[in-house]
Amino acid sequence: MKVISGDLLTIRSEKYLVLDVMEYGGEDYAFSNKMTELEQPTKDYCVFKLVGEGVIRISDNKVLDVLLPRFSSSVQKMVDSYIESVNQ
Repeated sequence: MKVISGDLLTIRSEKYLVLDVMEYGGEDYAFSNKMTELEQPTKDYCVFKLVGEGVIRISDNKVLDVLLPRFSSSVQKMVDSYIESVNQ
């Protein structure tokens, strides 16, 4: 499955907005924000492993301990870049 930031995934009738995608250990992962039925963001975030044409929600703390700081840094850079572009 090929996804990019901004894609909306529907998994078991729940929607997730992909905030960032990265490769780690030869696998692709997506950092996502769960959305409401009206497609508004919630406070629920998760990491999905992209596998073939599907996804697997990651709950392994060892993997999350590596990925979450990387996603956090990447998303912070996106936010900083956006703020900089708005302030110009």
